[in-house]
Amino acid sequence: MPRIYTHHHTVFNSEGDAWGQLQPSGVLRILETAAILAAAAGGYGDEFHAAQGTAWVIRRMSLLLLAPAHVSAELEIRTWASHFMRVRGGREYNIQNLTTGESVARGIAEWVYVDRRSGMPRPIPPQVGIDFDVPGAPLGLYEAPSVALMPPPTEYTANRKAEWYEADSMGHGNNTVYADGLAARFPGVQLCHHVLGL
Repeated sequence: MPRIYTHHHTVFNSEGDAWGQLQPSGVLRILETAAILAAAAGGYGDEFHAAQGTAWVIRRMSLLLLAPAHVSAELEIRTWASHFMRVRGGREYNIQNLTTGESVARGIAEWVYVDRRSGMPRPIPPQVGIDFDVPGAPLGLYEAPSVALMPPPTEYTANRKAEWYEADSMGHGNNTVYADGLAARFPGVQLCHHVLGL
């Protein structure tokens, strides 16, 4: 069984919108923090990556928002590595609102292991899968959400200038910026029960 890491987070005032609701970009930041803490707890924190000259970069994130979380809500984030394959690793997430008892979100991220200097993908050390107890069973603990069939999604395309402050420590655009862009374009739109593919 994969190693499950649990992280607790209280939604801060600064994370809420005008209605006091945690925005999708805030959810993504919390998931990223949980992944970093989970990796460090498994022995793959900053010191490991500094010594190896490596880092993980999010390639793709699928997020199902189930219920809103508001300022002061106590959240429990459970995350686990679901699979590793060559240069890519999967991490799954489940967020529970301990204040209301509701499931807030579920997500699956695809991370790519990269060389910090070149930015190119690097093979994942085999020991990583062993340490995180991932015996080749992708999605082992994933409970597929029951979601009613929806009409084909509306596609939204926009051109915008990337700003330096939006970059992560490797100079990549942080994936949470896309969710902020959606919230800015569609203020007040309730995004629960929608899958965001970022």
